[in-house]
Amino acid sequence: MSTVWNDEEMAAIHKYCMREYAPGKKGSVKRGPLIAFLLWTSIRAGELRALKWQDVHLKEGYISITKSWKKRGNKDSYEWYIGKPKSRRSVRNIQLLPEAIAAIKEYKRRFPPQSEGDFVCIGDDGRVLCAKVLNDCLASTLCGLGYDKLQCKNKTVHGLRHAGISYLIRKGADRNVVSALAGHSSTTITEQVYTEIISEYCRDEITKIGSLV
Repeated sequence: MSTVWNDEEMAAIHKYCMREYAPGKKGSVKRGPLIAFLLWTSIRAGELRALKWQDVHLKEGYISITKSWKKRGNKDSYEWYIGKPKSRRSVRNIQLLPEAIAAIKEYKRRFPPQSEGDFVCIGDDGRVLCAKVLNDCLASTLCGLGYDKLQCKNKTVHGLRHAGISYLIRKGADRNVVSALAGHSSTTITEQVYTEIISEYCRDEITKIGSLV
């Protein structure tokens, strides 16, 4: 399963994520809007987990990325902490697409913060959501849309970042702008990602055409 979804597939993912949630209700994901937000912003999972509501400027339509949730140590002994983003260029303001604004507004409605200093990505226990929970939310969304269950489990939210970048590229956004929004350390990295995305997209389209013959 590709993470270079076309416009129709991205719209379907967004619609599913935004479905009204009720405990035990099939066809909805409790934190679905957070998945949609990742899809349309292309931010890193660590940046989302470090995001606070005071960094979300809904009236002006942008978010400020100034920190990231990081891990230090090894697989046997490690700790999580909030540090600087991946590179100097990763400190940035991101103007939000209408879909991203709708997603974060819906998420805020479902999980109203106690204060603007609260983290956005909070679980029912009051702690910052771990990566596994985010990946599980993504898997539930994709499975709900009919994607293969095994493939769904193997997908991570990092794929949403590539999906969002591919969307901007397909819409003709300047690569320097895409690089700035993605927080890449250089435009060279953006070019590499661009090449990978286009190659994967072309392979998928050829496969689709072949299946029709």
